[in-house]
Amino acid sequence: MDNQPKLRPIEAFPVQQDGKTLIYLKDPLNLAKPIGVSPVGYFILSHFDGRHSWVDIQEAYAKRFGSLLTSDELKSFVDMLDQYYYLQGERFEQYRNEAVLEFRRLPARAPAHVVGVYKADAAELTAQLDGYFSAADGPGLPSAQNQRSTPKAIVAPHIDFHRGGPAYAWAYKSLLESAGADLYILPGTSHCGGQTPYILTRKDF
Repeated sequence: MDNQPKLRPIEAFPVQQDGKTLIYLKDPLNLAKPIGVSPVGYFILSHFDGRHSWVDIQEAYAKRFGSLLTSDELKSFVDMLDQYYYLQGERFEQYRNEAVLEFRRLPARAPAHVVGVYKADAAELTAQLDGYFSAADGPGLPSAQNQRSTPKAIVAPHIDFHRGGPAYAWAYKSLLESAGADLYILPGTSHCGGQTPYILTRKDF
């Protein structure tokens, strides 16, 4: 166990649950499952910067709360974060490498938000997408005839379907009413960034 635990880059924000405040931890890379910790737990992990030793963390805890954080309690907390891959270290690096290799073996990029944002069933998905066209603020269902020239580029909003579905319909209607193209290049916004300005894949979506 590392004597100077280091937290990976994560997102943290408060949520209300059963009348209590929890700090919700989310991994931008989606390699670690989201978990919630107490405000006290958040204070402890705020010292997981790779420079504070266990003794440093226990000392900071005693000054803040006026009580003792035992080594067993701290170890249990560290083990929990390590179990869910929130700590930087050899265990996480191995897990990340395995996830990358698994992604490379896939024939196509799997849908990232199926069920949560869009339907998994083909018929239900078609009905969902058609609903954005036929909505009161939508552009109407596209014509089955190729009556438009294929657009050179489309600028569409980057927003959840349930809030911006009709806006997508307006953006893509001209494409659906054209002969389409043999190849589509989809630049998208990254929520987690990377080591280079652009992250590319040859996989089909």
